[in-house]
Amino acid sequence: MIPARRKTLIGASTFIAVVAFCLPAFPQVIQMVSHDGKTYACERSGLMDSGGFCGTQNYDVIVVGTVLSVEPASGRQTGFALKPEEIFKGPEASRIDVTTKQAVCFPDLRPGDRWLLYLQRDKESDALTLAYGSGSGPLMQENETVERLRRLSKFKGSGMIAGEVDISNGKPRVHHPIIARRLADGAQYMVFTNKEGKFEFPPLPAGKYNLNANTVPGLTATWSGEITVETRQCTNYFFDVQVDGRISGFVRNPDGDPLESVEVEAIPADGSEGGGGTAVTDEKGHYEIRSLDAGRYFVGLGIAADEAGKGSLYAPGVRDRRRALNVSLGQAERRVGVNIRVPSESGD
Repeated sequence: MIPARRKTLIGASTFIAVVAFCLPAFPQVIQMVSHDGKTYACERSGLMDSGGFCGTQNYDVIVVGTVLSVEPASGRQTGFALKPEEIFKGPEASRIDVTTKQAVCFPDLRPGDRWLLYLQRDKESDALTLAYGSGSGPLMQENETVERLRRLSKFKGSGMIAGEVDISNGKPRVHHPIIARRLADGAQYMVFTNKEGKFEFPPLPAGKYNLNANTVPGLTATWSGEITVETRQCTNYFFDVQVDGRISGFVRNPDGDPLESVEVEAIPADGSEGGGGTAVTDEKGHYEIRSLDAGRYFVGLGIAADEAGKGSLYAPGVRDRRRALNVSLGQAERRVGVNIRVPSESGD
């Protein structure tokens, strides 16, 4: 809950004092930022990252205004005054005084610049705070965000879901369907990603939904599940989808009995890094390795480190990689029956 603020009237105008720092209530992410030919380690607040809020949640004041003056402060601090032009959340004010402790992490501030600011109130000092990574920035760079905030302010009983879908190679997933199903009555809504992999639902009635990106056969998303749509709010979700090629089989001991809780590995046969996967056998000795790209694979136990002769075992049950089964997997193909028989200690 956002604590109630104390209003201070000075003459006929309200002045808001702002001190910028990274808020301890949220996970900190260090990001290297170049400024004036130098590189600095900047602490992001994490509030506006994909998977977070894109509305007014968790902020006490959200405002667009013009920078009136800029005054250098000690160390990495800069003070500036802002004349509010459009307030999306917070009290009316004729001037907002701001101090940022991470000035080198922001673009240069100059009188006449127009900025979008996301501000939060410190519970102890009651001062409003500006954090790097909150989404604050020059208006020219944040026009799309401002338009979204304007739209949200006009919603009645509805909210917004937005986000992005990338394929496992980091490229945007174009024309990927996303489905939101309202839990109260089962109503379904579908949108498709654009050429940048981004999607946005039209205003959805507030309530609980199931958000699902597992909508294309052969592709699997890293996450799907229940979400809440809040009135006049926006939540941003990021999905990473992978080609869902699969290799499965059984692992048995020399007597043919199933081996449970054994980790099975699939590694690219060409020695390339970053591919492959693992799975653990169940009580029947069965495993299924998922989210594999098309290619050729070696499958076995303890083979990722290539410790042949030191416990490594390749399908179908050999120590020597030259005798190993080379599994060919097509795009989103599912290969079954890649079994592994652990040999007796006397040999393969």
